[in-house]
Amino acid sequence: MGLKPEPPGEAFERILRRLRPLRKTRRPLRNLAGFCLAEDVRADQDMPPCDRSAMGGYAVISAELSSCPCTLRLVGEIAAGGELRPAVRPGTCVRILTGANMLRGRAQRIS
Repeated sequence: MGLKPEPPGEAFERILRRLRPLRKTRRPLRNLAGFCLAEDVRADQDMPPCDRSAMGGYAVISAELSSCPCTLRLVGEIAAGGELRPAVRPGTCVRILTGANMLRGRAQRIS
């Protein structure tokens, strides 16, 4: 007498009925390979600590684009991890690379 195949849904339900939660344990951070978290982890600060550009483009003052085409002078570049923060003033633009900190104020990024 052979085994009769069980429908997948019934087999899955039977497995789920036998599962039990694992008990929580504390481990040093360096020994966590192969483990999963028992609770959500929340950061106490934003990371990264500022808005970042998801794609490259140029920072401009949006009012400068009200009459296109227009000519703007490139006054700098902001790279990911860079500390340089060139000012965007009327008639100028700044190149922003992917991952760079976004400028605050009137400037907006365009692609």
